[in-house]
Amino acid sequence: IYQMNVWNWWNKVMNHKANFRGISPIGVKRSSEDLSVNCLKNPLLNMIDSCGLLILNGRTLGDSKGKFTCFKYNGNSVVDYCICNAGPNSVRYLKVLDHTPFSDHSPISLTLW
Repeated sequence: IYQMNVWNWWNKVMNHKANFRGISPIGVKRSSEDLSVNCLKNPLLNMIDSCGLLILNGRTLGDSKGKFTCFKYNGNSVVDYCICNAGPNSVRYLKVLDHTPFSDHSPISLTLW
């Protein structure tokens, strides 16, 4: 009986993992801390859309708020993007890492399944 309960538990764990991987961690709507828009926004978005790509910043686990990636004397912005054509089940999470004194840009970490 004990062995059967262990196998039932293991099957539940594996089914939960499979169900979690089936849920897309990529949101449809993109968020961003950067509320400013410049003249390059529309051409970039048109190119991304025409190529069937997707900006992951601001719509994935780990960066659901679209954190700033660039820190300048005149303000912060989101200018470093992770753009890909990966399916929604390929991306585990994206994280904008802490700003360092060595650059005015934060590193971005992308983890795939």
